[in-house]
Amino acid sequence: MKFVPVTYAKLDDPLWSKQFAHVRDVVLPHMWEILNDRIENAVKSHCIENFKVAAGLSDDEYYGTVFVDTDLYKWIEAVSYCLSVENDPELGQLCDQAIDLIGAAQQPDGYLSTYFIVVHPDKRWTNLMEGHELYCAGHLIEAGVAHYQATGKVKLLNIARRFADLIDLTFGKDKKRGYPGHPEIELALIRLYEVTCEEKYLSLAGYFINERGVGENIFAEECRREGHSYIFPEMAHFRADYFQSHLPVRQQKRAAGHAVRAMYLYSAMADLARLPVGSRRLCRRPHLPRGPRTGGSGCRLDPIGSSGNPGIDRHAARCGPRLRGQRAPCHGPAGRDGLVRGNR
Repeated sequence: MKFVPVTYAKLDDPLWSKQFAHVRDVVLPHMWEILNDRIENAVKSHCIENFKVAAGLSDDEYYGTVFVDTDLYKWIEAVSYCLSVENDPELGQLCDQAIDLIGAAQQPDGYLSTYFIVVHPDKRWTNLMEGHELYCAGHLIEAGVAHYQATGKVKLLNIARRFADLIDLTFGKDKKRGYPGHPEIELALIRLYEVTCEEKYLSLAGYFINERGVGENIFAEECRREGHSYIFPEMAHFRADYFQSHLPVRQQKRAAGHAVRAMYLYSAMADLARLPVGSRRLCRRPHLPRGPRTGGSGCRLDPIGSSGNPGIDRHAARCGPRLRGQRAPCHGPAGRDGLVRGNR
């Protein structure tokens, strides 16, 4: 079984048609204004400005978290899904403008992370646990694929491929050993493979999944290196299971740690398992703690984790099982049964 393309679905329903129009006409334009820091009294984003700084188009300083680039990538992906259903010249033009800026910020070798380009250009790939370089790359790839499928335009897809090619040259067997602190790139590389038919992207996704939790923990190695400093000081006290790196993925019997990271990882595992090079052992459904009837993951006090630590509610943790569940029908009755049992 394969996914049904968004373009195959047409909304003609009083409820969902109204919601779609609201997202298209209100939510996405408002988000664009937020990304450009043009909403009075809103929390500062600086996302667009960071890209301008990285591109040499602004003398401002970097501001925000290491993963703020993904706010723009996710916005483009959302716009692309809207464009898949209905052409909107204004949103399309804003998308093209954003893509031009992303291309301007990309480095000659294909590298693209505004935080490391601006703040620590000499520390690429030195902090996979916290740096979110591979996480950001994953969302760039997903945006590039979605925009290409919606419009037929290849500019963002090519930007994403250049970064993916650099990552492929950097990581893998007989190269630098690594895997992301925050899974995401794995499922993105599989989407890129399915659009381009380039086997190297599928192989790289498999490498990141299969290397995780094997042998010496990469994040522990990073933290022991001379001169290492934490981007998020609290992570000095986090255990390996927070990152789903405590065991090889096939030996992980229970879901643990950060729920959003876990759902991205499990979704990628399911994607790999449905393809010829995959193994159905990858698709065994990890045992999730009993969740709310909405089907969300995480625990009651800490929806971004599965360990019971107090925290703040996160939409991503509640939506995670839907990301994983989207893949369940691709694995036949057993997959569908796991989806139902997981949402009881």
